[in-house]
Amino acid sequence: MRFVVSLLICSCIAFAGFSQNPAPIPLNKHFFEIFPADSMQQKYYQFLSYGSDSTQIERIFTLQNQLVRTVRKGKKTAEFQELTLEEYDLQGQLTHRKIVNLFNSKFISTYYDKGEQVAQLIYRGEHKYSIYRKGYDKPRERLENDFEPYPKDEKARFPFLLSQKTRIEKSKWPEERQLIVVGVLVDESGEVKSVEWANPLGADPEIAKIFVKAVSSWKKGYIPAKDAQENPLQKWRYFYFHAGGKFAHGPIEVSFRK
Repeated sequence: MRFVVSLLICSCIAFAGFSQNPAPIPLNKHFFEIFPADSMQQKYYQFLSYGSDSTQIERIFTLQNQLVRTVRKGKKTAEFQELTLEEYDLQGQLTHRKIVNLFNSKFISTYYDKGEQVAQLIYRGEHKYSIYRKGYDKPRERLENDFEPYPKDEKARFPFLLSQKTRIEKSKWPEERQLIVVGVLVDESGEVKSVEWANPLGADPEIAKIFVKAVSSWKKGYIPAKDAQENPLQKWRYFYFHAGGKFAHGPIEVSFRK
């Protein structure tokens, strides 16, 4: 199987010599930090460390001490900052590697099955995706990332709906910029099973409710995610918003999803 190699993203990261914070950070099922006292919501824990070149390294484990995710964030420059996400199954096998240039949100995702590369996705910006799965004779161009669920929306009504549903009165606009992440669980048939505020430490709960309610109001359904074999599967989709500070005209959706 031939995979596309892109020069959009450099993968040169040094790991020699790092200092580690010995205290584990509790995470919920969405891989976001929670209060230590909120043990009922804890599904994972994270160790944070730094390389000698200031690379930030996150290692995430299940409560049974199984490594399921690593995230490495490189040093930021004027036009480049690399983030590498790796995901593992409970047997320790690499299933997914994603390399992102956080400066422009372009990325490459590679999917594995028992050590073999079985699919690859390249995001070139402006809703331009090249998708290659085992069995394809060439990459297929798409306007959506079909490895994730996405709104069933031919007329771009979803962004318009959010802009209308997330208007916040000037008197209630937060002074500090806040990040709100809303997760939508979409099953194999495209049905929404749950809509949740995913990052409970990221914003004021009353502000977060506005965004959860806005995403919940979408009633036209979703296209379910597909795996590397193009089988539909149940999966979370995350929408990232900012509110507060100088952004007084509504939310901003960012391109990179955890």
